[in-house]
Amino acid sequence: MILFKSGPMLYEGVCQLIADNLDRLAKEDIIPTLPNGGSNDPLEQGQEAELLLRALRRVWDDHTGGLLKMQEIVKYMDRAYATPNDLPCIRDAGLDLFLKQIICPPTQDHIVSAVLTLIGMERDGYTINRAAVKGCVDMLRLAVDRDGKTVYERDIVPRFLVASEAFYKDEAECFAATCDAPEYLLRAEARLDSEKLRIDDYLPSQTGAAAALCKMLENGDCVGDVGVGGGGTDRGVGGDGEMGAQGGATQTLTLALKWVRDVLDLKDKFNRLWKQAFESDQAVEGWLNEAFNDFINLNKKASEFISLFIHETLKQDLKYVVGHRVRGSRRITAPRSLRKTDAEVDLILDKTITILKFVTEKDTFERHYKDHLVERLRSGQSLSEDAERRMLAKLQIDLECGSKFTSELEDIISGMKMSSVCGYIFLDMSEAALYLPCTESTS
Repeated sequence: MILFKSGPMLYEGVCQLIADNLDRLAKEDIIPTLPNGGSNDPLEQGQEAELLLRALRRVWDDHTGGLLKMQEIVKYMDRAYATPNDLPCIRDAGLDLFLKQIICPPTQDHIVSAVLTLIGMERDGYTINRAAVKGCVDMLRLAVDRDGKTVYERDIVPRFLVASEAFYKDEAECFAATCDAPEYLLRAEARLDSEKLRIDDYLPSQTGAAAALCKMLENGDCVGDVGVGGGGTDRGVGGDGEMGAQGGATQTLTLALKWVRDVLDLKDKFNRLWKQAFESDQAVEGWLNEAFNDFINLNKKASEFISLFIHETLKQDLKYVVGHRVRGSRRITAPRSLRKTDAEVDLILDKTITILKFVTEKDTFERHYKDHLVERLRSGQSLSEDAERRMLAKLQIDLECGSKFTSELEDIISGMKMSSVCGYIFLDMSEAALYLPCTESTS
């Protein structure tokens, strides 16, 4: 027919054949399953929604299977007639007809409502057929309109997000009225976990739906934070019973480093929660600061632990250091690949200063910090004089330590530096004196 200039008739005839088949499928499979809206029973509504989605998937499979066979039969027509005349190939024309005759009002609204109904039922605790929802969602993601949008993005996602926002707004108000903070967070994480499972099972994560639902809690670790805070109070944040019985400098150092790292991680996670879930609300920030102030000061050794943490941060590990002479003095320097960069050190110190602000016994911290500073300088393990002076500046500016305290530490650093230089000069002079020629005295 193409060779005899009957391409238009063949093309239109094939399209009409596809349209007639879609009409038949709609009348036999889709229309009988449309919900009548006469029942208020959630179970009956769920059954009606499931029947519609299953019927829609059957029609889609029948239609796409027929298109594949038709495409093979009329392959020459697509190449010799459709493409030269800027017409869609039979497969694309068939998909357009599916959107026009199946995904169209009122069926379109019923499909979206059926998907939302089943998701809503699952959120309310009912068991649904996830396979039916997944089959429909996968089909809607494959159906693309002329604007390049999938039917899922065009029809499902906007209404899904609106319904989700309304649902979780009501849920949040209910939780806030009936739960304390730990229980609220536990329930919020349970909801988040269920949404993640739903996304993994039948909702595509690349759409905006997943991002909107996961915005409430990042990485699902909020309850872990509460566990760190609450558990830490029992395991050592209080600091009297267990820690008092555990002696030894090494064990104290291990406990100190772990405690400070846990508190820093906890602060980082709650900061993310405050910014993303509470939109940097000042009232919430005040509550969080009050909570951190209370539980940090439950640890009677908080000042010592923080000072130990700073001490380890500003130290070099002697296991990895080498010595060399520079201008008459001997300095201990870590290999370049193992040294901490200034940016890394400053970031850790800035975070530590943040939690140090909550400590009430600042005088105890100053005493411990002075002892640790002297230890670093005497052992030659200090990272650098610049790092030590930057830390003093942070204490004076950010922590508002007295100028008397910081001036005293500045004098210690300067004095230790001068003492070290004089000592090494004396050693160098003593070594040089060994090589001086001996002179005999004459009488």
